[in-house]
Amino acid sequence: MNLPANATLHYRTRFILRPTTDAAIDWGDVVRDVRFWIGKRVERNDAYNRGSWFFTGGQWAPPSGQGTLVETRRFVGSGTDDAPQFWALCLTHPCGQFPQSRRWQTNIGIALQEDGSLEFAISNHHWIIPGFIGEEPDSPPSSAPGIVLKLLDDSRYSACLGTTKSSTTPRRLDVGGGAAFRDELANPDRQCPIVVIRTSRVTERPVLNPVELAKLLAGIAVVYDAPARELNEELEWMIPENYRCTHGMARVYMPGLRLDAPYDYRRHRFFLDRDVDSLGQDVIRDLIVEALARRFTASARHSVGSIADVEQLERRAEIERVIQQARESGHDSEFVEYCNNEVKRLEADVERLQLELEEAKERADQAETTIRTEEFRRRDAEQRAASAEADASRLTEVLQLIADHGLPVESIGHAINAIETLFPDRIAFTPEARRSAERAEFNSLRREMPQVVRLLWHLATTMHELLYRDGTESGRIVDLFRERSGGFEMTMTEGSMTNRDSSASAARRVDFNGETVDITPHLKLGPVQNKWLRVYFGKATNSNGRQILVVGHCGDHLDTAGTRRRRG
Repeated sequence: MNLPANATLHYRTRFILRPTTDAAIDWGDVVRDVRFWIGKRVERNDAYNRGSWFFTGGQWAPPSGQGTLVETRRFVGSGTDDAPQFWALCLTHPCGQFPQSRRWQTNIGIALQEDGSLEFAISNHHWIIPGFIGEEPDSPPSSAPGIVLKLLDDSRYSACLGTTKSSTTPRRLDVGGGAAFRDELANPDRQCPIVVIRTSRVTERPVLNPVELAKLLAGIAVVYDAPARELNEELEWMIPENYRCTHGMARVYMPGLRLDAPYDYRRHRFFLDRDVDSLGQDVIRDLIVEALARRFTASARHSVGSIADVEQLERRAEIERVIQQARESGHDSEFVEYCNNEVKRLEADVERLQLELEEAKERADQAETTIRTEEFRRRDAEQRAASAEADASRLTEVLQLIADHGLPVESIGHAINAIETLFPDRIAFTPEARRSAERAEFNSLRREMPQVVRLLWHLATTMHELLYRDGTESGRIVDLFRERSGGFEMTMTEGSMTNRDSSASAARRVDFNGETVDITPHLKLGPVQNKWLRVYFGKATNSNGRQILVVGHCGDHLDTAGTRRRRG
């Protein structure tokens, strides 16, 4: 069945299967895996389960019909009856979730290589049934078909995309692996995209879920999980700045990367943790998966990917047979030459038209992705506007209440109670933060308590907006907070010695709502009469799913590697 004009490419890839033992790869085993995978999705009967049609070529439809059709075709070529050179399958069936409106088609091609390996190509398309009237379902997010996961996880096979071994799980990139990683990025023979996931600069959790992404991109790309902050220093010596994937980023490195080219870095898209916080992990994940599963053109370069490809190979073989017979007979040499040239011209035309079709589909897919992204941004802007309006109304009421009745604060603990009462959906204080507030020497400075209130107020408002609403880059947060808060100082990091000190580092981690929160960022107040106040905080989610700031310490300065060494 030919694809309709409104069909959307869902997933496409190709890879080489090689045996993991000395035994040759069994063509029949791979085809049987395909038959079993399809059999779980159709209403099988004896005609499906038995007979040689699936291997040698034929058609089958389930007894109930319902628009399902399985068709196979082979071309023996330089192979054998038991292992033909080319084999293809086409499965057309109703959508399991929306059977009344959507259809799916899967095309698979298997080509026997000269070295005994198999090239496996697969593509999925879906479309809305012509004439359907009603609300159309949303386009499903791209994902790897089960047969791809099955083959990549099978211990009998080793799957490669060009020079890169493919897997359904992420690779780990640790300190010491930078040189090998750089060489892989810059390998001119690399055909496989590489996705690198670093950890957030605030939460120290992966910007995107590497395990989930590796499974969705199985057979298309390799995913690296690179959590160590120290990798930044190692890669600085090996990779030019514009090509790095630093802490707080996720980046897609396309094939053909040139580290010495001044502008090639623009092809290798990256997302910051603030982009993920703003749009959401699901949105960024789907943008990456769709771009690689649907628009990575190298995945379309295969020997055979559909029944139409097998038919074209058969026609070409028949033409070559007729030309060869005419050449051997010695008759009509000019006609033979003409036919030969005409075949070459038609093949060039077909290749050109296929390329133009791919480019047209790519432009359509890019337009669709742009529309979806802008829709997400519009919804996000509407939600922010509504939230800002509600905040403005509440703050107006609070300010009026303070103007009418005052806000008596005699200690840091009182200030904490007031701020947490005013902003329960923006800020929370851990029990340790309250205990540190009670012990703080700053409590003796009663006249400074209004400043403490102002500092915590700006933490719950100004800082919350910088981190969650504005999506500000970490390098600008310090300056913007100082500017918007009227001069309050802060720092986002500690020194390298303190980061390597296990005790000092542990003191900057707190448990909140079932997760570990990094509270390295802190606000500063003082010195006043040789006394200081430090407010250590981090990003987290409360029990209602709201993005808040958690204060884990609100008192004297936490120990650093230097202060501990001086005391010792």
